Amino acid sequence: MEIYFQLVNDAEGLKKAVDELKNEPFLGFDVETTELEPFRGELRLVQLSNGRNTKVIDLRNFGSGSWAEDGGDALRANADLQPLRDLLASKKQVKIAHNAKFDTKWARHYLGVEVGAVYDTYLASILIGAGEGDRRHGLADVVQFFLQRTLDKTEQVSDWGANELSSSQIEYAARDAAIMNEVREKLDQRITLDGLERVLRIENECVMPIAEMELNGFYLDRERWRDQLNKTSASQAKVANELQDMLAAGVAQASLFGRPEINLDSQAQVTDAMVNLGIPMPNTTRAWELQPLADRYPQVAKLLEYRTHAKATSSFGENILS
Repeated sequence: MEIYFQLVNDAEGLKKAVDELKNEPFLGFDVETTELEPFRGELRLVQLSNGRNTKVIDLRNFGSGSWAEDGGDALRANADLQPLRDLLASKKQVKIAHNAKFDTKWARHYLGVEVGAVYDTYLASILIGAGEGDRRHGLADVVQFFLQRTLDKTEQVSDWGANELSSSQIEYAARDAAIMNEVREKLDQRITLDGLERVLRIENECVMPIAEMELNGFYLDRERWRDQLNKTSASQAKVANELQDMLAAGVAQASLFGRPEINLDSQAQVTDAMVNLGIPMPNTTRAWELQPLADRYPQVAKLLEYRTHAKATSSFGENILS
């Protein structure tokens, strides 16, 4: 796919670039950074595209020239970037990004701007997939699945902190932004077909608040959190004991204490026990595949209940407080 792009590296060029794009209803939006987290790295490029004309803005030329020396303070204070800030903040242009939380977080931290009107192609793809099989939702995967096109991601792991970026790096950056609108159009067709417009709107509206929370953190009552964790752990133990009783007849070997027990976190062991009880288990035990069986088989309903508690204690337990 041939694309037309321009490298922007001064105030005059930036103003002209924004003027060319400010009346577009949709803009592909992407950033290139030296690290995964804003507090640890440099925001090097910002890319904006209407699909036909792509602007690649090199922010190194608007800062002090050394992120390591000032941590991006010069970038935040540069008034020449105001046209870019205004465009990103505007809700008149929908900014299309893949995993938009990442891009908006960097824009918030280094440009001080809350990106307005976000469309996240990553979230849209996940909604459409609905847990389907082993589908992946990286940008290259989404482009391949919906556009039947290969997107080269080789430069993704290249050195974005280099003094001079290569032509292949700049073209790579431009290409990711340029394809966004085409991807959005394909995704929107499926979103409409599946009746997911409202759900996607809610997801997109959550992107910026979540980015803000990841940047700023939030207050947490540690004692109340630990109290709730203790209650959840107790509920998990109770449900686990009930599930072991329900599966006992499907377990071949008894333990030293008489009742046969299995590892409830082992898909293989749980599946074997269920099958031995005459339950027609699917190939995998994902929740969405088990849910249709829960109304007919109390063992499956109890397994889903156990997993809810187990997920709460493992993902939102002491690790949150540490």
